[in-house]
Amino acid sequence: MRTPTPLVVLLLVLAGCSSGVSFTERPAAEATAPVGPKDAALATPNVETPTPTDTPTGTERPASPESLAASYDIDTEGGELPVDYALVHARVVSMLDARHTQPPERVRIEPDERMDVGATRYPEFYRLLGITVPEDRTRTLTAAAYVQSPDTVTVNRRILDRSELTERTLAHESVHVVQFRTDAFRRTAADVTVGRPTTDGFMVQRSITEGSATYVETEYAALYDLADPNATESMGQRYRNNSGASKLGLAPYYFGARYADGRLEGPEEIDVLYTDPPRTSEQLVHGLDPDSEPVADLVVDAEAGGNWEHEPVARDRFGELFVRVVLGSELNESAAAAGADGWGADERIAFANAGEGERGTGYAWVLRFDDAANATEFSAAFDGWEGARDANDPVRTARIDGETIVVFLGSESFVESARASSNGENGTVTVRIDGTD
Repeated sequence: MRTPTPLVVLLLVLAGCSSGVSFTERPAAEATAPVGPKDAALATPNVETPTPTDTPTGTERPASPESLAASYDIDTEGGELPVDYALVHARVVSMLDARHTQPPERVRIEPDERMDVGATRYPEFYRLLGITVPEDRTRTLTAAAYVQSPDTVTVNRRILDRSELTERTLAHESVHVVQFRTDAFRRTAADVTVGRPTTDGFMVQRSITEGSATYVETEYAALYDLADPNATESMGQRYRNNSGASKLGLAPYYFGARYADGRLEGPEEIDVLYTDPPRTSEQLVHGLDPDSEPVADLVVDAEAGGNWEHEPVARDRFGELFVRVVLGSELNESAAAAGADGWGADERIAFANAGEGERGTGYAWVLRFDDAANATEFSAAFDGWEGARDANDPVRTARIDGETIVVFLGSESFVESARASSNGENGTVTVRIDGTD
């Protein structure tokens, strides 16, 4: 018997030679609603589009959503939708002032059992920090809908017995179609990933592309009087009351939508988020300008010892939002937010033990905060996280100066033998391995 997994909305971004996956779980009521027979009365909600004001003589009147929809030729494969998707898409592009973009060619309806997606296992560093796939699942997600290319929107048949949920979901996916058509993914990444790519930068990219779609979904539902709850508020509630793995998936949708709502006057301005996005998740979380609160100076040097070898490719920056998600996997949201606040920079480096008969990995995660008070707040929160977790994997922290804390994770021999020191003058931290194993 197939165990149901939570229903989610998914965007698969495939651009150039790189790929990324981002997702969000639907609000709890949507995720757990039983799938029953379709209601024969379901139809496109009868919502009138506001009548446009008269335009001056000589100025071309923008096409209405109805006239745009009439010009579209969008096929539906695998069943019937309870809403007029051509009209939904036309409404979205009108809201975005993107009437010039082409609609998708088709909507493909797939059965629930063919919509399983997501990872089966997180990387070791994530697992050591409490972000894991639940033991009762083979895959993390079941998609409500996804966009893998601008030509096709794929929808889970399971949602079609709820017309307003279907309409909102399709509105969300239409934003992604426009993002593909306008090169929004590449434009966002171009500014965020100046220098080497980082997890923090990827979280920001996802937050802008997925958060903007969630923001438009919320605005769409309000404009067309859909009864389902505010998508951003529902996402926030879901984020606050979930596991670390779910928080990691939900965070870009919630914090990205909040950022969009705080920065924009309306959906028609959304392109500015792609051309001038926040550079760090700290800016994203706090609604800051892209040129404010730059990453603090932090250089981490590695000195391997014994059988331990430094793994240069594992260097990464994770950012304030990731810190908040990790702490929130065990603590309440206010404690997690307080512990992550004041983030200035971080750097994760890794070591591998290649000794005969000895295999293991060790991680040193160096976090620098704006001041000693914020570092103390993080230290207390991390102690609370460590005390609350069920796992017994080795972990140790070391405060090496007023603003800098190092978290050691991984093999027991690494956690016991790793040391760190700080050169306060130039922001350099040195991590070294003592001993021979």
